[in-house]
Amino acid sequence: MTGADLIAEIEALERRVGDLRAAWSPPVVARPDLEAPLALGCLEDPGPATQRSWRTPALSLDEPHGPSLGDPAPPPPPDLDPPWPPWDLDSLPEPSTSGSSPDERLELVTAREKRNVDRVADVPHELVTSRRITTSTERPKSWNPRYAGYDWYPQIEAASLLHLRDGFIGDNVVFDRDRYYRLGSWWLGNSWELYRKTREVRHVDVGVSIGGWGGESFQLFVLAALPKLAALLDVMERPELAHAKIVSHDEGAPAARWFWDALGLRDRIVQKPQDARAGFVVHADVALFPHFEPNSGQFGLFPRGTLLPVQRRLGTLEPEIQDLVVYLERPGAKRHRSVANGDELVRRIEQVLAGTGYRLELLAGEGHLDADRALLKRAKVILGPHGGAFGNLVFLQPGTHVIEFLPLYDLFAAGRDPQPGYWGLAQAASLDYWTVAPENFDLDRPGMYVDVEEVAAILGHVLS
Repeated sequence: MTGADLIAEIEALERRVGDLRAAWSPPVVARPDLEAPLALGCLEDPGPATQRSWRTPALSLDEPHGPSLGDPAPPPPPDLDPPWPPWDLDSLPEPSTSGSSPDERLELVTAREKRNVDRVADVPHELVTSRRITTSTERPKSWNPRYAGYDWYPQIEAASLLHLRDGFIGDNVVFDRDRYYRLGSWWLGNSWELYRKTREVRHVDVGVSIGGWGGESFQLFVLAALPKLAALLDVMERPELAHAKIVSHDEGAPAARWFWDALGLRDRIVQKPQDARAGFVVHADVALFPHFEPNSGQFGLFPRGTLLPVQRRLGTLEPEIQDLVVYLERPGAKRHRSVANGDELVRRIEQVLAGTGYRLELLAGEGHLDADRALLKRAKVILGPHGGAFGNLVFLQPGTHVIEFLPLYDLFAAGRDPQPGYWGLAQAASLDYWTVAPENFDLDRPGMYVDVEEVAAILGHVLS
């Protein structure tokens, strides 16, 4: 599709939306597992458009735009159950040594041919247990009616747990003597041949791989590893698996080490290979690996509510008064994805918050995780340009509102990666996600311009 074709398609869509707005009714998608259909349209009609139709009318501060807030109250405690039925320990194989020597295990890793497995359906049934997801992801919300007809809205339907007897754990991937389990994820490597040069095989009785690609960094550890960990916490908390080890990031990953301490899991961590060139893998009498399907190949997409077991251990689910709106700054005019009109945006937010009982807090991502966790638990709204600071979503109370400056729907319409990782993280953490499409957005360049009135309108709506 050419740029001209895309513009014509968007203009046609805008005309169709304009024709429908007078009698607006959201389309629905039927889900047989849900009691009610799922709306795909905007939650509310944002009101009449201005001359530039993608602009939001200014939110009047002289007229009431919602009920009086008074003192912000703590939210009710959320449902603490994961979004799938509990795993059945009876389906797991008993940890028992295969009797193979270290040299024999090394030969299995480096010399034995293994076929790639890209779908859970191709895993032998005795090696996998699956559960139907009981929640639905929520459509990325937008105040802009232009996006009402966009249907980018992936659902995760099943959680699966691979349980491999005599398995191996590499750089986030698991394999056994016959199969290499890529499961459609590019970050799990191309084939077993990546491990031909392995020099050492370490051993644990029961090993859990949580697939934390890129977990040396804070945001990628939160995006990739913590939801997989949450999928197995209910199993690992049972006395029968008290000896199970988590094979994951540790050395050289300060954020991961902080989470292990905060979650009380320090004594259960075994260092994973940094990559396939690290020279070692971990053998487990029983290797466990959680996975979600369908797998779109997109990074960071998980069922709604997946993170609740992790949030519970972090203390995030304990109700606390939410009196802050937190703006995730990207300071520095030359920093990629910085906001060129950031000062104007801050002034407008302060105007919206005046007299509401909420206070604006700027967070530049340079603090300590202990302090950030305490601060962010008080957030009613968190907003900012697309970037790693959104890894902090794990510290927010369920129901907190997230506003990300990212043209998610425009990227989708152009056939590009819509960068949905933080929408996916918001789903996993049971948050309320909004997307705002800036002008001059580029992942690798500074100077995006954010529609401050659109942000003001969303804030006025969610805070009232």
